[in-house]
Amino acid sequence: MQFNLYIELGLRAENSRVLDLLRFPCESAFGSHGEWAARWWAHGKTRRTRSSKREKILEAIAAEGLNELVFTWRALEPVTFERLKMISGRIEFFPSPMNSLWAPVPLVKLKARPEETMRKNFRNAESVLKRDHKLPYPSSIEFLLQLDAHGEGFSDDEFQDKSVQWIRAAIPEGLATQDVFGYGCVHGTCRRMSMRMSLGFPEIDSLGKQFENVYPIMLGPRASCKGLASVLEGISSLVPISDTSPSAMLTVPPGKVAAAREVAGVKAWIVDRPPVPDLRGPRVFVVPPKPKA
Repeated sequence: MQFNLYIELGLRAENSRVLDLLRFPCESAFGSHGEWAARWWAHGKTRRTRSSKREKILEAIAAEGLNELVFTWRALEPVTFERLKMISGRIEFFPSPMNSLWAPVPLVKLKARPEETMRKNFRNAESVLKRDHKLPYPSSIEFLLQLDAHGEGFSDDEFQDKSVQWIRAAIPEGLATQDVFGYGCVHGTCRRMSMRMSLGFPEIDSLGKQFENVYPIMLGPRASCKGLASVLEGISSLVPISDTSPSAMLTVPPGKVAAAREVAGVKAWIVDRPPVPDLRGPRVFVVPPKPKA
């Protein structure tokens, strides 16, 4: 039985270790031989390539830098059913302008209208460099994955349990050793919108210690997961990523998320922000105006 899984992850790495976000899911999480298709923007141009080797594409990106990337993967051979397998996926990566992989954005207007629109967007994104941050501005990545679970008649809770174990096994070693944070849900029913776009300043500095909100699947520091779990005792489950990882996962049954958000003490562990609707159309990076002194 096939279903979708949405995940968003954030990382404050300022060097090429941010590429570990693009190494999720690790190779063992795929069902069979497949093909990667990549489209990224760098130095005023859109690049495209295809390869069965993801690492080959990442090497090209590391050498050149980038401002945005869209990755897709699809299986080219029948999927085996030994365990949960990935059928296809779409991945959107938004590197931080503070990261060493951020490619310089041209200052001169570009002739092609689509490229000029992208250039303006990324020049706008660079305005975060003029802000005072307590922590490095995060890179973020969004996954919409199609998975296959062997069998029929699963409930949403069972899909989530299977997904959490799959995520745990699919996190690459390099990412497991970093302070990763984010959230997810089965069927993509949670808010599908970049955390960076939903939060202003200084709220975005709180991510990584506090959660963006209460979701069915949450990732964050061990201490934060344990703290929120203590508030949501009897509702949530704490899932370690590994014995040595500084991060962990916290899960809440999909049908109990709304009630969990109303539990006393929860607001101490989430970023206090006004509700923001989903963005389904083209992305436009909007930087909130700087408060007057």
